[in-house]
Amino acid sequence: MSIFKSGLCVKGCPDKATYKFVEGTNCKTPSKGSAKCSKITKMYSTINVGDYCLPTKVSDLPKNDQKGYYAVKKNFLNSKAGSFFMDMYLSSRAIYISMAMSIVYSVIFIYLMSWFAEIIAWCCIVLVQIGLIGMAAACFMCRKLSIKEVEST
Repeated sequence: MSIFKSGLCVKGCPDKATYKFVEGTNCKTPSKGSAKCSKITKMYSTINVGDYCLPTKVSDLPKNDQKGYYAVKKNFLNSKAGSFFMDMYLSSRAIYISMAMSIVYSVIFIYLMSWFAEIIAWCCIVLVQIGLIGMAAACFMCRKLSIKEVEST
């Protein structure tokens, strides 16, 4: 890819269009065939995305570079990693709403438990007691049937 031949290795992404690159200080001495810091003519503010400095506004780029930026972006979004991040971005609203609703549901649950805790506790006790009595009756009936089978043989 020719985009990496014209790129530079810098210590940090320039956050202002007036950022000054100094060879060897905040700009790595270029390898053979790559651009030099002193050759930088067009400056624009950038953000760090995965250790790459990307422009904050694409409109700051020259027209030819804008086409390249959109081509790289399209290529990334069509990859597996790009589609993962795009899916996360598209579902972010639902994720945020779910997080907020979980807090609301928790508060409602806490208030319902404080209002109806005694009733819920007695319901649980009654249901457990009915279950235990039912299981005891079922075990008694099974024992009675097995005794009958043993006596008949």
